Amino acid sequence: MGRREAEALRAWVVGRAAGQEWERVEAYGKVVPVGEAFARGLELIDFAAELHGWPIPEDAVGRRQDEEVRQVWRRLRERLGSR
Repeated sequence: MGRREAEALRAWVVGRAAGQEWERVEAYGKVVPVGEAFARGLELIDFAAELHGWPIPEDAVGRRQDEEVRQVWRRLRERLGSR
């Protein structure tokens, strides 16, 4: 693994850990006022932008998953006879 890939992996792990901590805190059912929830969402977007730049770059896995979903929908439409 090259240095660039290692740095990307490290950033992903940091982001993942932050997200898990956020989810753990939110899992206790605390009701958050709308304004605060919106502000938190913007903070998450800012955090992602700090880690990955803006706009957040696409990744190969996401593109592959998107294409898989498109193929499933295409096959379903063909089976059902709708286009």
